[in-house]
Amino acid sequence: HLRAGILLEPFKGFSIGLSFSTPHFALVREGVIDTVMAGADAQGNPVGGGVSLDDATFNWKVPFVVAFGVAYQRKESFAVALDIKLHGPLARYPVFTHSLFNTQGLTTVTNQRNLVVNFNIGGEFYLNPKWILRAGFFSNFSSYPVLEKGAVQDQDHLHMYGVTFGGTYRSSDTGTLSLILQAQYGT
Repeated sequence: HLRAGILLEPFKGFSIGLSFSTPHFALVREGVIDTVMAGADAQGNPVGGGVSLDDATFNWKVPFVVAFGVAYQRKESFAVALDIKLHGPLARYPVFTHSLFNTQGLTTVTNQRNLVVNFNIGGEFYLNPKWILRAGFFSNFSSYPVLEKGAVQDQDHLHMYGVTFGGTYRSSDTGTLSLILQAQYGT
């Protein structure tokens, strides 16, 4: 996994950063997958079944991420920051592969990621050297596609927004007490 970035401070207190994480890595292992499927029929009677697969392959990919941020800080006065992250797309691929999936019509979990942009914006304000107030707003949009009827997908498609409020009391240069509240909403 490669991560590279640059952080510039063109003038005192102002920072600009840019980073890039590699497109994806694949975790591939072969082994036994034991799956137990349980549910109920139309009358409410329990039903279940299972399958054991030797030499199945597990594959997981992570999309590339590009992050950009800017911040301005006046020491012991205030600070503001904005971060934007772009998560790259991934075409649909099977998470598990085995010959039985093709020959016996078993359903396999697939993964797919859409292009998505998330952001964070926040600031802090020093009431005095001991008391600091903070607030922020953020997004956490899902890169998973909307679940299609009948599809097997291991992650939910959920877009979230949130706010944070908090404060810190500094009793000394090495001792602090912080209280932070966070509220999130998702659809």
